[in-house]
Amino acid sequence: MVTGYKHIRIIVALMKARGIRHVVVSPGSRHMSLVKTIEDDPFFRCFSVVDERSAAYYAVGMTLELRAPVAICCTSGQATRNYLPGMTEAYYRRAPVLALTADYEEVYVGQQNMQSVRALDMPSDAALVSRDLPVIENPYDEDLVVRRVNEAMDALFALDPGPAHLNYRIRDHLVDGPDVLETFRTITRHTVEDGQWPTIDAKRVLIVVGQHHPFDTRTESALGEFVRTYDAAVYTNHISNYRGAGAVMGNRVLSNGAPADLMPDLVITLGGHLGDYPLDGVLKSRKIEHWRVAQDGQFSDSYNSLTRVFQCSEAYFFARLVADSAVADGDSDGTFLSAWLAAATAFDTDIDLPLSQARVAQALAPCLPDGSRLHFGILSSLRNWEYFEIPAQVHCYANVAGFGIDGSLSTFLGQSLVTDALCFMVIGDLSFFYDMNSLGVRHVRENVRIVVVNNSGGGEFRIYTNPAARFGEAAADHIAAQGHY
Repeated sequence: MVTGYKHIRIIVALMKARGIRHVVVSPGSRHMSLVKTIEDDPFFRCFSVVDERSAAYYAVGMTLELRAPVAICCTSGQATRNYLPGMTEAYYRRAPVLALTADYEEVYVGQQNMQSVRALDMPSDAALVSRDLPVIENPYDEDLVVRRVNEAMDALFALDPGPAHLNYRIRDHLVDGPDVLETFRTITRHTVEDGQWPTIDAKRVLIVVGQHHPFDTRTESALGEFVRTYDAAVYTNHISNYRGAGAVMGNRVLSNGAPADLMPDLVITLGGHLGDYPLDGVLKSRKIEHWRVAQDGQFSDSYNSLTRVFQCSEAYFFARLVADSAVADGDSDGTFLSAWLAAATAFDTDIDLPLSQARVAQALAPCLPDGSRLHFGILSSLRNWEYFEIPAQVHCYANVAGFGIDGSLSTFLGQSLVTDALCFMVIGDLSFFYDMNSLGVRHVRENVRIVVVNNSGGGEFRIYTNPAARFGEAAADHIAAQGHY
């Protein structure tokens, strides 16, 4: 039997993909769909241990000999609590035990429903990762479950592994499903210690650089060699702070559509948030394979298509991929990058614009002195400046990580306190007044320059793509908050 619950099928499929074949099963009914799917699959070896407390310790003992993860599964309610002593032992000795606990949906918890306890509330020293899995209703649920199951599996195989916990919710005890278990997206971690990394071969590669500190010489050189070797385009905006080989102001291209011939086979992301809605929409809809390069090793599945995480420095990643390249003579024909560059320069910005965010950017962008710092308010300010070139040695920033209007001015002023460089802020009136109290701090220095663009309230809410635009002037009072002067 294969269960009809897709979130359970994802658990089982990824257990098989990662080679987790030993399962200690305790009796009950809430986890019946999982148990039947596993015990009917010849890949798995199941062991019955009635007492959940003992079952968790059994699994710890099995990991000592197998040197591999072992799963345990139980029904809902008090059974889940009996795992805690053994899971605590697993945590402190770093035994890779995967606890799979069945659960009722959240609506029943704490409502005097039978066997409904907060199974997700594990002590912090019982699992490195503890994730809740909802019943899948739509593609967004599936993306969430795939990522959470991969996060739990990753903890079992880390350089310093340990136990993990998946709490999956169900409605009916037994639901029949497909005849064959399908495969699901696996997210694999790679480190500098791995003997072999995956190859890129003939894939079309788009490197997306999110918000980033200015690149050091070593990293920029390694990235440039990668661009030349693989014909990669580097999608940037001003806050990427990369202007080396392959750099393309990609927002200019995608804000006017997404040409099919510019779509990559592989996206590689670096840095933080980019704050780029056109790119986000294209990559989430196309499900293009995604590799993430980050020293923190976090699963940043920005586009719901992450397959590999490379936990290393960016310089190491690009240098190693160049060294491993099978491309003849170490250089590609350059057609993919050329297509992106041509698309990004195919329109005219030397036009007579009315007074607006765009006109401010058009006038000020070429005037900024080298070495200065430039902060943008989110959305309108950041987006409009993407259409205009700025001097290469200007460092750019925006509060796109939390993506709120509440602290753009304060963040800008904070940076200005500890540098002698000229510091410029371009901000809309709504964001400015929201954070205006920050100007009352006595430390504000003379290197500060602030340009407030009066959009007569939140300009974002008047754009035709914003849902508030349908209300016209009726949006002015409380949505766009017009008139705070």
